[in-house]
Amino acid sequence: MNSIHQSKASTLGGSRPSILILSSSDELALDVAKEMQAALEYNCKPTIWTQDVFIPGHSAYNSFVKAVDDHAYGIFLMMPDDMLESRGERYEVPRMNVIFELGYFAAKHGIERAFLLTPRGRKITYLSDLDGIQPVNFDLERFRSGEQAAAIGSSVRAIENAIKNDRLQYPAKVHDCTNILSSIDTCLNTKYKYCLAVTLGSGESIKLRICGTSRTTDQDLSSAWGMPSSPAANAWDHSRGIVDGTQDFWAKGPVKAFIPFMVNESCAQLDIYVYENAQSSDPLKGKPSKIITHHIAQ
Repeated sequence: MNSIHQSKASTLGGSRPSILILSSSDELALDVAKEMQAALEYNCKPTIWTQDVFIPGHSAYNSFVKAVDDHAYGIFLMMPDDMLESRGERYEVPRMNVIFELGYFAAKHGIERAFLLTPRGRKITYLSDLDGIQPVNFDLERFRSGEQAAAIGSSVRAIENAIKNDRLQYPAKVHDCTNILSSIDTCLNTKYKYCLAVTLGSGESIKLRICGTSRTTDQDLSSAWGMPSSPAANAWDHSRGIVDGTQDFWAKGPVKAFIPFMVNESCAQLDIYVYENAQSSDPLKGKPSKIITHHIAQ
């Protein structure tokens, strides 16, 4: 039997997904952002825009673009930051930079990965183009009264559930081969046959970049792993051969993608960069959904 030890990971599946939290600089908005960060910390890797996002010596725009590239999900606080007068009426509106940041993030990652956090019962006016998007609500009055954790509890659950539903499904075994995409930080044996397997629904996609580390500096990795002819592969495409210790794989749904996989002793470690449902034309340049590391037993 092939034994695999799996390290502690997020209950959302795989490694903890990265979340960028964006708000105005107002004290109340930042307090809500900090409470959301604390509540999401266990299952996710949340970062508030005030935390090392804007780099000294760089423009605010370039720093923001890099932060968007580095995070898979975004939370945008649609708070009553400002008042807007239009046609004789006054409206509560979020800070305009938050609206801009939402639009850029949605264009990069898809609107389904951008969560609009709004106070329950307050009519916050923002772009009419966003009217069809269901926001995530929290209890602002309860938050102000000192019950911060309770005020955002349902919002946190809703966001975590949405992220969980966005992650792809990786079966533990297929054709009696252990799936190395379903395990994190494991030790692989060169005598065993493993596999790359994922279940993709309609419109879902995956790209992998597998990077090998040799045992010695002069070792050639051009045959560090391979795909046996049996069991028959299904639905995966891949780049031809291992180049500089790297090979790419990709698949599109709806399909149950499977390919057998074996590694040899020239390789000491495998790092698998997983890009789930990537929106950009070249997702391998962006932030991976997760990174899986496997050590190779001698």
